[in-house]
Parts: sequence; structure tokens; C-alpha cells
Amino acid sequence: MIKNQLFIYGFTSGMFDPLTTELCGLNQQPVYGLRVNGIWAIVSDLPTQEFTALDNSVLLEYLADYQRVNESVMVHSDVIPVKFGGMLPDVDLLQSAVKNNLSIIQTQIENVAGKVEMNVTASWQHFQEILKSLGDTESIYALKQQACQYPDQLNEIQLQVGRQIKVALDNLNENSAKRFITCLSAAADTYHDNPTLNDTMIFNTAFLLARSRMHDFETLLQSLDQDHGQEIFFRLLGPLPPYSFGSVRIEMANPVAVEQARQILELPISVTKADIRDAFRRLSRVWHPDRHQDDPKAQSRFEKITRAWQLLDQYCVNEQCSFEPGAVLKQIHFISNELPQTDSGRSSSISL
Repeated sequence: MIKNQLFIYGFTSGMFDPLTTELCGLNQQPVYGLRVNGIWAIVSDLPTQEFTALDNSVLLEYLADYQRVNESVMVHSDVIPVKFGGMLPDVDLLQSAVKNNLSIIQTQIENVAGKVEMNVTASWQHFQEILKSLGDTESIYALKQQACQYPDQLNEIQLQVGRQIKVALDNLNENSAKRFITCLSAAADTYHDNPTLNDTMIFNTAFLLARSRMHDFETLLQSLDQDHGQEIFFRLLGPLPPYSFGSVRIEMANPVAVEQARQILELPISVTKADIRDAFRRLSRVWHPDRHQDDPKAQSRFEKITRAWQLLDQYCVNEQCSFEPGAVLKQIHFISNELPQTDSGRSSSISL
């Protein structure tokens, strides 16, 4: 019999009454809330499963249900989405995880309080005409003329033409995107770029803004559409929960990796964070490549020691920690995505 686990949609510190909520989530299971230290965890029951192994149609249905639940909660209060697929075995483990990661959840809630995400895409309306105009530039036109003069080099010249048109298109898209994003950023706190889906798409950007600025943002977008609507198609999706700015990812410790790291650092079953740090310093001094310049394996050995320390330092969230298998399975980390810092350039991509 397949055991049910808790599928976690997100967290909220606002209004959430599980008795009056009639939401259904994945598999049409009722959505309910579990309150821990002033935080509501929004959950539903779901059989244990590997999401990457699901049929694509089922996965898309699950994703739609996941988004619908978070967007329904967002209507009444700020919500911090958990990256899709976050599951924990039982209520006790969830309560323990929330208590151990409470500061991360609270910080994320503070970062996006009273704010929403708006996703905007822009695509060329008449893409073939854009390509034709780029192909008529002086340098590319000269290449085309060479093709007529040197038919034996036709294939190579055609490749050069294609490459130059691609470079020109990328430059056009980048310059256009910067101009439009700068305009929309006037009503937003920050933004980040998602990958564009094809060459016709100029930008695919998420903006974080105060709920009170939504009208201002939409007015700016309408102005862009009025000025450029004949050549560019703008699409707005939102308001949404802050998937790109305030979500958390749930990571459970890997018992095998933790045990291997413990053995590399020569640690006992029960340690403190100071013990882990001291073991790393001791072994890194002993096995530093500068001390073993004639040993070709010295660098990889040193890197292995460093990775072991990094893993165990992250694993041991409290001053005292245990490497007992049962304790390792209960160690859960919430990893937050940081708000991108916008400047004169475009921000780095942060995917949901």
C-alpha cells in the first residue's frame, strides 16, 4: 500500500481558516492548513511519488492545481510558495522543519509583504519581416552578393549570413528589452529575466511590485502596447504569488552523502558545528596540495575534504547534531531564492 505524504503548496502568516477553506489540490484532495509558530503551512495529502516519472499530461494538471491553490490563498494574504514537488512524510516532520527553518520563512514573508509578481512577455508580431530587414543591412547584403560571385562557396557564405542575422537579432532583442524593462521597472521594486522560449520572443521577465502599484504597472504596459502594438505583442500574466522572488525549496538530507562526508572528516556520530569546522581545518592543513606537490591526487583529495565540510556545515543547522541514520532523515533545509539586485544591466535569471 502506497503511503500518503504531505504535499506542501506554500506558507502564509496571514488569514487562513482551514475550517472554511474549500480548496481542492492535487488529486482533488482537500487543502488544509497546519499552524506552526504563527505560520500556516498550506498542504494536502498525496501518495508518495516521483514527479519526474509522471506522464506529462498528469504533471501539467498537477502544476495547474499547485498554482491555483497558491493563487487562491494569495487573494486573502501574502503567500510564500514552496517549489513544486515539496513533500514531507508526516505532520511531525513538517512541524520540526518549520521550527528549524522559521527565520527563512519569516524573512521571505517580510521581503514580499504586500507585493505581487507580474510576468510580461514581448514577441515580434511579424517575425519574418524583422529577419528580412536585418538581412538587408549593408554587411549582410555584401555577403549575399559574394554568394552570387562565388557559387562554389555558397554553403559557407549562407552559414555566415545566418550567423550574422542571428547576432543582429540578438542585439535588437536585447536593446529593445532593456528599453521596455526600464519603462516597466518604474512601477516595480525589482525584476528578473526568465529564458525566452524562441527567437520571436524579445523578453520574458517577472516583476515584483506592491499591490498598490498594480494599476501604475498596467498603465505603463498599456502605453507600451499603444506605441508598439503594431510590431510587438505584449502579454501580461498576473497578479501572481512571488514564485520568482519569495519561494523556498525543500531539501532533505541524503543519508549516504552525509555518512561519506562524516567519514572523510573523521568525525564521531555526535558532534558540534565547532567540531566540524575544526576537523576541516585540521585535515585541510594536513592534505593541502602545497604540502604534497609531488602527489597528483592531492588536489582532488583536498577538494573532497572541502566538499565534505560544506555539506556537513549546511547539514548541521544547530550547535549540536547527530549523524545517526534516523536523525539524518529528519534533517530538512528550506532553501530560499534571494531577491535579484537590479542595476543598469539586466538581472540574473532565477527559475521557478
